[in-house]
Amino acid sequence: MVEPLPKNGFIQSIELNEKPVKDLKPDLSGVSGVGRLKVGISLNGAHITGKLDLRGQIAQTKIVLLSRNEPPNLANFHMTAPEEDGSYSFEGIAPGDYVLVAFRLSPDLRKMPELIQRNREVAVLLEIKEGDKIVKDLKVISEENNASQK
Repeated sequence: MVEPLPKNGFIQSIELNEKPVKDLKPDLSGVSGVGRLKVGISLNGAHITGKLDLRGQIAQTKIVLLSRNEPPNLANFHMTAPEEDGSYSFEGIAPGDYVLVAFRLSPDLRKMPELIQRNREVAVLLEIKEGDKIVKDLKVISEENNASQK
């Protein structure tokens, strides 16, 4: 984790002992002695904004942006709460393929693929490029849809 990143910044590349690190996740377990870690930062991250459908309450609602190419984990997702008027924003998003959804209550990350599959009609698929400025309004997935199917 590199923090704090500059506004609109994202980790673009990582090298460990002059070799590129796959998926920006260096494995330091085999490094003995002195190692050289080089982190490249881009200041041209994407910016995503929008508003929630305000037919319901926005209290306890979370907007989640996660990678489509990996299982959800703390390293590859972004989460925010909407403002009182229902607006939201994400800054400094790295290029890639993402899913954007709004849930009432905080979803369990382990159940995220199942929740998105069940609610695919309101999940927004995004292909983000460096520097993109994207506006996406969202419908909030209801509590009934958050419940596990039996």
